[in-house]
Amino acid sequence: MPVFDDLAYWWTCIDAAPAESWKEVRPDALDAQVRADSEYWCRQQLVSDALPYLPGRKEAIAASPSAEGTPHTPVRLDLLRHRYKVDDFDLELVEGRNFTLLRLPAPRVLQGSTAQRGAEIHRLARMLMTGPWTFLLPGTIGEGIQFTSNPDVLPDETFSWKERGDGGIRAGKLWFLCSRRIPDIVGFHNGMQWFSDEFRGQLLR
Repeated sequence: MPVFDDLAYWWTCIDAAPAESWKEVRPDALDAQVRADSEYWCRQQLVSDALPYLPGRKEAIAASPSAEGTPHTPVRLDLLRHRYKVDDFDLELVEGRNFTLLRLPAPRVLQGSTAQRGAEIHRLARMLMTGPWTFLLPGTIGEGIQFTSNPDVLPDETFSWKERGDGGIRAGKLWFLCSRRIPDIVGFHNGMQWFSDEFRGQLLR
């Protein structure tokens, strides 16, 4: 039986959200459960200085509602996006019900020797993420690579999100991804049903 690739699926769904589907949202206008989920997982997976909800932090929040796929377009998930600065880095945090994706421009990751590039990847991971990971990096570090801390277990096979972290370089940006694994359920929640009907309706107006 073919193995389902959670990461590829999540990336496909993120890419499927057209620019016009993203609607700006005030923090106090977020669906209450979505806000609670977001704050919980961000506090679990991001270091305190990288949290989007810090008092006084200027952030732009947008949401994109899920949509059924068609023969010509993939499924879209309920997604939340934050854009904000940490030190000199412009961060983009994209959240689904089942994952946290952080991406940022990191030109130094594409400069210097392989050892220097790998050291920069781990420095940024530890600067931003709480995950206790050492990534298994490829012999050549450049555009299009993908890496993980634990290739022996799939995201939906873990008992805790800490068991596996993922990352890569895509479109010139470094990215890190954590699953939102809940051991009490098999697999993941339905990522198309994160937003309430009321909140989704507001986004579709």
